[in-house]
Amino acid sequence: MAPAAVRKSWAIANTLKYISESATEEDELFLYIASHGVEISSVPYLLTADTRMNVVKETAIDTNEVNDILKASSARCVVRFFDACRSPFGIARTPAGRMSSVFEHALFATATGWATVSSCSTGEYSYESGDFEQGVFSYYLCEGICGRAANSKGLVRLS
Repeated sequence: MAPAAVRKSWAIANTLKYISESATEEDELFLYIASHGVEISSVPYLLTADTRMNVVKETAIDTNEVNDILKASSARCVVRFFDACRSPFGIARTPAGRMSSVFEHALFATATGWATVSSCSTGEYSYESGDFEQGVFSYYLCEGICGRAANSKGLVRLS
């Protein structure tokens, strides 16, 4: 296992905590995560590039911890984008990897001023594309943010 100081899950959680704690009531936080997910004992985890399946709890990101960090922020608005689905323990995105209700609940846990956009919901899949070299949701989200979803005034709205 990688030392804690260089683990991606540790770095992501600490960076998120720093940004969240630094935000004021005038700020808006945008969080984008593209990841695989697993559940262990009904706890949803987002996997990082260095997650080790034999020590998931120590090397992945607990989705509930992400929610707790964001809930403690003073930011007036939190917008979260997730390109992830839940897979059975030890298996990456496969036909058996439909989003579970536990994982969806963790992704869609909200507080006042929150918006969440996800690539799938309970019972659905999150697809990847070899042509795009990333998730289909992520590809079209980026296309939309870059202007392809702009209205006649050039604005891209969450809806």
